[in-house]
Amino acid sequence: MSLQSGIILVGRQPAAHENLALQYLNGAARNAGIDARVLSMNGFNEITVIADEIMMNPSAVIGLSITDATCAVLLLSLGTTLAQRGYRGHITCGGGWATLQRRWLLEHYQWLDSVVRFDGEAVLPELVATVVRNGDLHQLAGVTTRNGDGRPAPVHADVPMNTWPSRDALPEILNFHAASLIASRGCMGNCEYCGPAALQRLEREEARKNNAVYPCHNGRVRRRTVDDITDEMAYLYHKRDVRYFGFADEHLLPTEERAAHAFLDELTQQLRRKKVRQYGFGGQISASQMTPSLCDALVQAGMVRAHLGIDLIDDGNAFGRSGGVEKQFAAVRLLNAAGIPTISNVLLLHPYATAASMQQVLRHLNTLDTGYVEFAQMQAFAGTALTEKLRAEGRLFGNPLRYLYTFDTPALSRFEQLFASLRSDAFGRYSIMYRLHEMAYRMALAKRVGLAPSTRCEQTLERYRKAALALALQAYADAIRICENSEIIDRNVFVNAYRMGGKLLENAFEKLESDFHSNIAYVPKRSSFTVNAVPLLALLAFSSAAACQDVTDTLVDTDSTGDTTEKESTAA
Repeated sequence: MSLQSGIILVGRQPAAHENLALQYLNGAARNAGIDARVLSMNGFNEITVIADEIMMNPSAVIGLSITDATCAVLLLSLGTTLAQRGYRGHITCGGGWATLQRRWLLEHYQWLDSVVRFDGEAVLPELVATVVRNGDLHQLAGVTTRNGDGRPAPVHADVPMNTWPSRDALPEILNFHAASLIASRGCMGNCEYCGPAALQRLEREEARKNNAVYPCHNGRVRRRTVDDITDEMAYLYHKRDVRYFGFADEHLLPTEERAAHAFLDELTQQLRRKKVRQYGFGGQISASQMTPSLCDALVQAGMVRAHLGIDLIDDGNAFGRSGGVEKQFAAVRLLNAAGIPTISNVLLLHPYATAASMQQVLRHLNTLDTGYVEFAQMQAFAGTALTEKLRAEGRLFGNPLRYLYTFDTPALSRFEQLFASLRSDAFGRYSIMYRLHEMAYRMALAKRVGLAPSTRCEQTLERYRKAALALALQAYADAIRICENSEIIDRNVFVNAYRMGGKLLENAFEKLESDFHSNIAYVPKRSSFTVNAVPLLALLAFSSAAACQDVTDTLVDTDSTGDTTEKESTAA
């Protein structure tokens, strides 16, 4: 087998989406003069095809981007296939999940030669050069082999912050393009169930090995200069026709309000100077820091979409998070009233939930009159404080690829099954609520780029939002009651009742989508992401025409038994 001197980078990248991890590594390799190829693999049916392509033209290094447990199964299967085919080069992997599980990976997959810890941009070029010259990998900073971690990773290196991702095709939105980017790296949080928080704790240890001082006792956020951010945005705007920028940061804004204002003001001014005018951006915002003046600054800067965390767990500090329902709901109302639609994942079910705590969450949400909400179950991610706590309690089973946990009562175990069935079968893995939110932020973006959606369309969408939330709240309330009272039910019959309601909503929404699309002669592509992988980029475009004035809305009334009845109403 003749090996070329470069690297082949492989990761999950569904069609019409970007994978920033791969793109940043590709950019760093090319900046170092290393021949790099990126291969996307999104399903098990593609393993043979990708393996064939690699074996026909193999590089000295294969890099697997393993950012989470979901893609880990897929990429590890590829590695096993390559080993069976006789690949004799060096196989490495990296990403947050791989960093946390590096020892487990090297123990269970003998074909795996190394794991790159933390930011690969600062490590990967040197790893490739060392492999090509048959050097000692154990002497490389930030590389773990079966001999151990070796030298400390360069967690303070400037390379990741000075590298631009190398992009190929871009997703489309509103007949323009969309792009993902970051303004910062790192996380200030200390959430017990969160992978980034676990990674930050590990990074602090690595920094101490380098005799470096960590700037914050909780975590560290490294921020790009506003000049560099706006340079990248201006390039994408003028050269790649990008009109939507999706920030993938844990902390898009500095946590202190004055600093957040300064960041937004400078961002706005520089984009104007660089002639970036009609655009919109989205990103993750902390509800705890939201104020009216900061909301106004976000509007001026061009925000059209906000991922807003809502913590409704009774004891907000139980998992290292802060509570405060009223403050969080005030942030939701503030942003939506300003024309920035929010999407929030609410952790309804967690290892210490009770029927009473879940009912309280539903009661809270019954008082929320705006915003888009999706329900989720807290997952036990490998390497997190929550996982170790559950292990100590004897409630954890599985392995790093898939950890599950037990509940204290049979009622909660029954509810977990009903909850999973409702999410997957009734409301869809790529849920109606996310689809509604995507249309809402496209409406906001349309206004920013000079396409004014009609008020009637916005009113129709708002009715669908209310109907979708009401349907979900009723479904989960009924499921809690049934499980708590140990009622004997046919799960399929119960879920089917709500599936009918979800389908009615979906059909009505698709009619509204179709009316939007027809006005710009645009054929949208369906997203292959699920609710568990919240997309930052748009796939479904829409227009602003008044075609929706004749749309007939199909709403769903659900009684306490879960029966559904159809009610027709003409759009106002």
